[in-house]
Amino acid sequence: MNKKLMSILVLAIFAIGFAPKAFAGGGDVAAGVIGGAAVGTIIGSSLASSSRDREAEEEAREERRERRRERREQERMREERRARQERMYEKETAKKRKYEMAEEPETEVMEESVEDVE
Repeated sequence: MNKKLMSILVLAIFAIGFAPKAFAGGGDVAAGVIGGAAVGTIIGSSLASSSRDREAEEEAREERRERRRERREQERMREERRARQERMYEKETAKKRKYEMAEEPETEVMEESVEDVE
């Protein structure tokens, strides 16, 4: 869009420059009006494009912020999952230890009772 506008503006300036000279009281007023319109167009288009650029930059910043938030949330969820898995592993290990300890005295008691019989 901006390139089109600039090319049209350049074409218009060249067309005005090669137009046949017509004088109506010196032509100073007409030249001032045309020059002012051309300069106004150039300045207006640059201001409009800079505001669009700022909007695009702000949108890009907001997207980056959102991606960072999502990554932090994913990392938090991974940490919670790891912590749950560790707790489950510790519970299972504790159950196994408890079961193993519960079995050990029975074998000792059986060995003692065998010795008592002999």
